[in-house]
Amino acid sequence: MLILETVINRYLALDPEMLDKMAVFSGKVIKLDVVGLNKQLYLFPDARGVQVSMQYDGEPDTTCLLYTSPSPRDSCIHLVCRLLLE
Repeated sequence: MLILETVINRYLALDPEMLDKMAVFSGKVIKLDVVGLNKQLYLFPDARGVQVSMQYDGEPDTTCLLYTSPSPRDSCIHLVCRLLLE
């Protein structure tokens, strides 16, 4: 997970104020449920950035879904947009 963690933290560092904003989430655990790959990642944000892990024994503060393929809603929106443009 070191590569993913490095990428996230380099991206966050592009905004000089972002790490100060991240400090609010210090001590929180975010579960990232990667739908389609059946994987879970746990994010541990703080004022230094984000740590990423594939395991966490406690209960996360929140869970976010990350879709690896278009969701049915995305397909519907795409169809509506395509029909409007025709």
